[in-house]
Amino acid sequence: MDNSTKPPENLQRDLIALTHRALRALAHPHASPHFAALHQALPHLFAMMPPSPEDATRAVLERALAHLATRSAEYAALLRARFWERRSVQQLALAQHRSVSSLYARQAEAVCALAQTLWELEQCQAAAQQATLARQRRNLPAATWTRLFGVAEPLERAQAWLRDPRGPRLISIEGLGGIGKTSLAHAIVQSLLVTDTWNDLAWIGIAAPPYPTWSEPATALDAEGVLEQVAWQLGWEEIARMAPPLRRAALQQQLTRAPYLIVIDDVEPAYEPERLMQALVPLLQPTRLIVTTRHRLTELPLGVHLPLRELERAPAYDLLRDEMARHHLPAPSEKWLGRVYDLVGGNPLALKLVAGQAVSLPLEHIVENLRTARGAPAETLWHSIYQRSWDLLSDAARQTLVALLTFSPRGATYAELGIATTLPAAQQEAALQQLIAHSLVFFDGARYTMHRLTHTFLLSMTMEVPQ
Repeated sequence: MDNSTKPPENLQRDLIALTHRALRALAHPHASPHFAALHQALPHLFAMMPPSPEDATRAVLERALAHLATRSAEYAALLRARFWERRSVQQLALAQHRSVSSLYARQAEAVCALAQTLWELEQCQAAAQQATLARQRRNLPAATWTRLFGVAEPLERAQAWLRDPRGPRLISIEGLGGIGKTSLAHAIVQSLLVTDTWNDLAWIGIAAPPYPTWSEPATALDAEGVLEQVAWQLGWEEIARMAPPLRRAALQQQLTRAPYLIVIDDVEPAYEPERLMQALVPLLQPTRLIVTTRHRLTELPLGVHLPLRELERAPAYDLLRDEMARHHLPAPSEKWLGRVYDLVGGNPLALKLVAGQAVSLPLEHIVENLRTARGAPAETLWHSIYQRSWDLLSDAARQTLVALLTFSPRGATYAELGIATTLPAAQQEAALQQLIAHSLVFFDGARYTMHRLTHTFLLSMTMEVPQ
């Protein structure tokens, strides 16, 4: 036995016992077997098995027995005779001209070999699932959150809809800017890719990359452009290059053959969302579509609305405390949390920006700044919050943030930003640390990104917004 494929000693001993117990339970159907411990020890093997614990256990053991037969036909035959055909040790000992004690010893060796085979299959299954998950996540944008607050109920509703074979084909996540629509869609997709059998994922930002800059006007994907992007992301190059009518027919054939997840992010009225939905929804089932938008869609064929509202006080306070702890700041008082909530409300992004300012400003000063903007229109309040954060930045941080404008919504790597800013390494690192601390930039371990509202504010600060 290769030591690299052996489970840890304690787990190996437990797995042998659990395997033997499962074999005996299947051989005696009138017993009251408990298979949960074996399922927990081999989570990847049992992930896609039948819902019945007994049926799932039998299927996994039969698979392992078939693998064992390729390396030890004798062990496999003995286990099959004992636990599938339910022949006694005495019967087998007599037929094989062995003593009962020697046959028991041989059975113990066979059970150990079967447990080892189960472990090897578990490791192979885990590696295969990780490879599949990595392939599916290639189109998933970087997360702009480490923990979500106050979204347990909409998250559970969306998961239930998407796991139901007869559920809605389209889920429209709707709410104000910064309310967490993209974050919720991201969390939904993350949870489903881990636990369910979706063939692949396409995530389309409706505003075509790169972001609009002073040299490139804003553009948006129309329905045909979205369909082309879906084909490219799912790896169907021939379909992506087809003329629109042929591409639509080919996509329909593919998307109705197996379940795929498609997310279309930031759908605004200017992008004619109703026409977009009419083009996409007929192509679905079992494929599902998630849309995020700031406006309630008036026509939602075969779909459901999932509105997001501002956080209540308790989750808003929890978010602020979490952000403060993440920045290694002292825990704020209940009074200060209440004053911030009264002035800002429960918009998660606004609360994160306020917490980010606490890195550089006294808490009372932050509240005073917010009070001066109280009663102003929402756009003015947002601008005031962003303006305060901007004023706290170093020149290098501002230069880095503006440089990030020139990249696509998927952001930029450290090396790419270094080329764009030409800053010395020490200044670049300090600038990025400051931007992350102020919640103006998010880092997923590989790429730096910004929220769409941050991008809009920067355009208003540094250039004329394209009309």
